Amino acid sequence: MSYHYYFPSEWIELQKEVSYHEGAILAVMAATDYVQNNPFEHSLQMTDFVTAFLVKLAAVCAYCGIIVDGHYDEKQINKLCVKCTDILRSKRKEWRVGHDE
Repeated sequence: MSYHYYFPSEWIELQKEVSYHEGAILAVMAATDYVQNNPFEHSLQMTDFVTAFLVKLAAVCAYCGIIVDGHYDEKQINKLCVKCTDILRSKRKEWRVGHDE
């Protein structure tokens, strides 16, 4: 049986913001590649979109300097997304200072 899962707006905003940061994109790519290339170390199914997003979120948290450890519920995950989005936006604003964009 198939069903639709709508991602929370916090997740979508984070994914949009990540697209502006080369370092964050590279961190996500490295984390995803690592999980996919080490299937015996990780029992994650990267075909599950939520799991794939959580791997991305962990990589973005590391890029932003946020340490994550433990089990998080959806509300806590959404807060992490907002915090990462805010950090990334502030980095983008710093980058724009002195540029004509």
